[in-house]
Amino acid sequence: MGAEEVALSRVEEQIEARGYKVIRRPRNYKYGDLLAYKSGREVRVEVKGLASRNGIWLKRRQVEVVDIMVIYIVDEKNVWVLSPKDALFLLNVYQTDFIARKGYPPAAEGFNKSQFPHPTGWVPLDKLL
Repeated sequence: MGAEEVALSRVEEQIEARGYKVIRRPRNYKYGDLLAYKSGREVRVEVKGLASRNGIWLKRRQVEVVDIMVIYIVDEKNVWVLSPKDALFLLNVYQTDFIARKGYPPAAEGFNKSQFPHPTGWVPLDKLL
């Protein structure tokens, strides 16, 4: 089982443990990987599973259409949860730093391992559900 599948399963379990029903979306669905709902509330969740502390590569549009961004580093069993606002902040910081160092923008959108955990945005799942 790959890191992405492990991450999806673990996050799904954690959300269900908090009383939500969870629907897994088709692979590469544009509105997140999971849809959680409880008492008329819907939460769209994007999950990124990593085998180690490498960069997170995601498109800005992936973050803009979800309510919660979850990053799960499988080998270390670490989980970070970000609001879309904080994920976009990290994307902007990475891009700005990259341009300052190299003089041109990165080939892919994302943020790198030096931002794990970044002082802004990482919160327990309970704070966002």
